[in-house]
Amino acid sequence: MPLARRAYPQARHWLILCGHGNNGGDGYVVARLALAAGITVTLLAQESDKPLPEEAAKARETWLEAAGVIHATDTAWPEEVDLIVDGLLGTGLRSAPRNEIARLIAHANHHPASIVALDVPSGLNAQTGTTPGDVIHANHTVTFVALKPGLLTGESA
Repeated sequence: MPLARRAYPQARHWLILCGHGNNGGDGYVVARLALAAGITVTLLAQESDKPLPEEAAKARETWLEAAGVIHATDTAWPEEVDLIVDGLLGTGLRSAPRNEIARLIAHANHHPASIVALDVPSGLNAQTGTTPGDVIHANHTVTFVALKPGLLTGESA
């Protein structure tokens, strides 16, 4: 993840938050690349009874094959985290984040580390820029495929 490496070159321990969808899959990819670059990675992932989307499941498996570890979202956060990567919720958001995700968003927002969001900050509607509930206050957002209107309108403007 070149932006995070350029913007935060001193960040040696990344906390990566993965949801149970394609945005979480992006988090697994970032975690694997960061680990391969010699960065310490702690990954917390939301689990579900439902299977991950195919690409996200493949990214998760590749993370595990790279000796990555997946911690539950209720795991205590390491004290020495330098950067938080938000891969909780993506472009499919239609309502306020549920309790577990809202708790993670609040924790991230109150943590002293900077936050890089993947695609859109979790809790932000990618189309309208509205925030129906808790939202990540990202220092940077790395968006994929195309610029999302919600990044430029509504509450995010």
